[in-house]
Amino acid sequence: MSGEINTTAMLTALLPSLHADSFADLNFWTLSDLINHTDEALKRLARICPMFVVRDTSITTAGGTPIYSLPSSQVSTIHISLLTTPLRPAAVIDLEARDEQFQSTPGTPDHWYEDDLMLGTVGLVPVPVGAAPLPVICSEYPPDLDVGQLNVLVQAPAPVGIYLSFAVLGAVLGEEGESEQPDLAKHCAARAGMLEQVLQSYFGKG
Repeated sequence: MSGEINTTAMLTALLPSLHADSFADLNFWTLSDLINHTDEALKRLARICPMFVVRDTSITTAGGTPIYSLPSSQVSTIHISLLTTPLRPAAVIDLEARDEQFQSTPGTPDHWYEDDLMLGTVGLVPVPVGAAPLPVICSEYPPDLDVGQLNVLVQAPAPVGIYLSFAVLGAVLGEEGESEQPDLAKHCAARAGMLEQVLQSYFGKG
């Protein structure tokens, strides 16, 4: 279940619903507005549904270093290994019960933790004594959809394109002003919500 969504084509298909023949004909919004709403909807989907999963191999341990930065696009951590040995997730309270000095005790890591740390970082226990690859599998945000349209593609199954269409229509038609259509906006938002549930049932909840 994979594919590629061209968000420019997706937004073009929405123009009749926005009473326009082209982006230049839009009366109440701009193409930048539509792109920003699309990007916001995509990021929301990444937070609630772990469908954008990657294996990052950029991290290497260093002797005496207990904390490591995760990829900047990371939403949640799924799995970490040291070389090919899986590490187990743990809570700080459990690590403290095992060793009150766990943040400085050296050894070969067998656990990882994220609580009580800065967002986007992970700790290893015991603290590594040398260099080794630390592959991380995580759910992440897809690349930004920028108003300059340097990136317009989303690697995702076709239903995500339908979800984005409803999400964008729900957002723009729900904005206060002359263009506001609350009933239609509510309908589109409900359809987007239904598709979120369908995608969560397939990919799981974030």
